Amino acid sequence: FTSLLFSVIVYYSVKLTGSFVIFFVTYYLTTLVGVILAYLFSAAVPSLEAANALLPTYVTICLYFGGLFIVFDKIPKGWEWFSWTSFLRYSWGAFMVDNYQGSDLAQIPVFFDANGNPQTVLEFYGMSTGPVMNSVAACLGLLTTLLVFFSILGVLALVYIRHDKC
Repeated sequence: FTSLLFSVIVYYSVKLTGSFVIFFVTYYLTTLVGVILAYLFSAAVPSLEAANALLPTYVTICLYFGGLFIVFDKIPKGWEWFSWTSFLRYSWGAFMVDNYQGSDLAQIPVFFDANGNPQTVLEFYGMSTGPVMNSVAACLGLLTTLLVFFSILGVLALVYIRHDKC
């Protein structure tokens, strides 16, 4: 209930232009991934202190490589692979494409590339072309895939990792 209430408040107060259902599903899936990651880290590491240090570090790294702080074409070549594993990449992509693709706002050039050519919001963030990042369905599908993957890792950690103290 609180996720729905939060989504209604944010969606209508910010006056987002995309679909409310996509906004809510994206928010909810992202929240679920965060909860599952917390379970995974708490099951995989030997102490609460270690989990409390490692989880925020991992999420922060995902945040940097998710496309908001470091846009996709500026990610160093050796680290491009990590960007594709970041759950925040797909949340960000789904939000952006849902709100900008096909809207009047999407046609306004608000950024400039290195050569001084105008770019729209989706072009600047690298979400105007490609089979994944310009598709809400693909982003949500990959976000769901990561949710399932992290859930399986969490269950495996619970089953096979023991932190018995002698």
